[in-house]
Amino acid sequence: MTPANDPAAWRERLAAIRSELDELFPPGEAEDAEEAFAAQARAGALGREWQVLQGRIDLNLTTREAVLSGEDDSVEAAFVRETGARQSEALVDALRRSAPGDPRDPGAELRALHAETTERGARIQEMLRDMAARERRI
Repeated sequence: MTPANDPAAWRERLAAIRSELDELFPPGEAEDAEEAFAAQARAGALGREWQVLQGRIDLNLTTREAVLSGEDDSVEAAFVRETGARQSEALVDALRRSAPGDPRDPGAELRALHAETTERGARIQEMLRDMAARERRI
C-alpha cells in the first residue's frame, strides 16, 4: 500500500496537523480557517475534486477527515490524497535539493542530538565520580 492510500498514515498525519493547528490558533481561529477553506472549495478555487467533495461535506455525506484518512473511497477523495502525497514528496525533494548534504530528517537530527547529549552526560558523570574519589583520598 502506498503512503497516499494508507488510511492509518493519513489519520496519523491529520491528527498531527490538527494538533499543530490547535497550538497555532486560539479557539475560533481554526474554525474560521476551516470555513475559509470550505468557501474556497465551494467556489472551485481548490479544484473540481475539492468542489465536489465540499458539496458532499455540506450534505453530511462525508467529512474532510474521511477524505484525508481514506475512509472516503470516492474517486475525488483518492485524487486529493494522491495529489497531496505527490506534492508533499515534491516539497521534501525540493528541500533536500536546496540544502545538499542536509537530509532534512528531524528524526535523525534528534537521534544524533540525543546520542551526543547521552555521551556528554556519561562523561560528566565519570568526571564527578573521579572528583568524589579524589576528595575521599584527601
